[in-house]
Amino acid sequence: MCLISNCRPAAGVQLFWGAETLFPRPLFPDDETKTRTGRVSRAMIIALLVAVALPAIGVVFFSEQKMLSGSFILLMMIVLLAAKAMAGRGFLRASSFLYVSLLWVDLFKGSDRL
Repeated sequence: MCLISNCRPAAGVQLFWGAETLFPRPLFPDDETKTRTGRVSRAMIIALLVAVALPAIGVVFFSEQKMLSGSFILLMMIVLLAAKAMAGRGFLRASSFLYVSLLWVDLFKGSDRL
């Protein structure tokens, strides 16, 4: 049986080169559940970072309001990196709150109903 603290990822599951140093796996030796939650949180934060970074390329070429859109994307990336840092230090509940609130803002930022 494989414990979370000593499991190795499968060959196809590893992150691209260098990402392991930027996004280290959270490891809490005393708490197996916290380690598992931290790993899921890390995966979700990386996915949202990619989802936020890709539109940044389109902002440069296609946006009419480059400064406003670019500053919004930069702010979102800073908040995500703060959530990543919090999750790495063990503040998983606060990190999850930041992640969910940022995801909510990202989904409804263009909505006229707010």
